[in-house]
Amino acid sequence: MFSSLFGNKEARILVLGLDNAVKTTILYRFQMGEVISTIPS
Repeated sequence: MFSSLFGNKEARILVLGLDNAVKTTILYRFQMGEVISTIPS
């Protein structure tokens, strides 16, 4: 997904938000291509 946006360049992305704001779910979606349900610890 990011390869189409940035080409072969390395990119760093800061994800900032409140607790339980779907940050981890979005990162898993980009990395693995699927949605994984997470449970807060």
